[in-house]
Amino acid sequence: MVKGDEAKRVLDIGTGSGCMALALKAENPSWDVVGVDVSEAALNQAETNAIELGLDVTWVALDALDSAAVAALGRFDGIVSNPPYIPSSEVLEPHVQDHEPALALFVPDNEPLRFYNAMVPLVTSCLVSGGCMVAECHTEFTKEVADCWKLEGAQVQVLCDLQGAQRAVRLIRS
Repeated sequence: MVKGDEAKRVLDIGTGSGCMALALKAENPSWDVVGVDVSEAALNQAETNAIELGLDVTWVALDALDSAAVAALGRFDGIVSNPPYIPSSEVLEPHVQDHEPALALFVPDNEPLRFYNAMVPLVTSCLVSGGCMVAECHTEFTKEVADCWKLEGAQVQVLCDLQGAQRAVRLIRS
């Protein structure tokens, strides 16, 4: 996503407490930002955070795995996501696992790309031409996410974090 005064419409899939949606709105007040999550508790926290920050973001309860429900939200210039991506058998440090709901962290061991595969149809149903989709990934599956997002005419790039680890994938729709 490119920061700017031009109004954009952005979707945050699996918004949780709303961190990304609220950061995008704070930096780009003219943008229409929508955050979706399956957890009512998460959406309540996101709304509380938005009120405290004085930011106007739309919060919608829906299952991100239901591509048709997401598509019903309309067209977007950008889609961002930090979906659950940790295999359920992976053991996390207590400071992470004790403070985050399992629903926000884990996917079945046999389906590590569950949320990224669900995002593929959104490229044509929700993302405008020239639009950008970015998602954080497990470092062990980033290349596989990039491969599943390689669609005709789309530019796909693996992004690294500050330590140089492959941590996200970006798609730009042609």
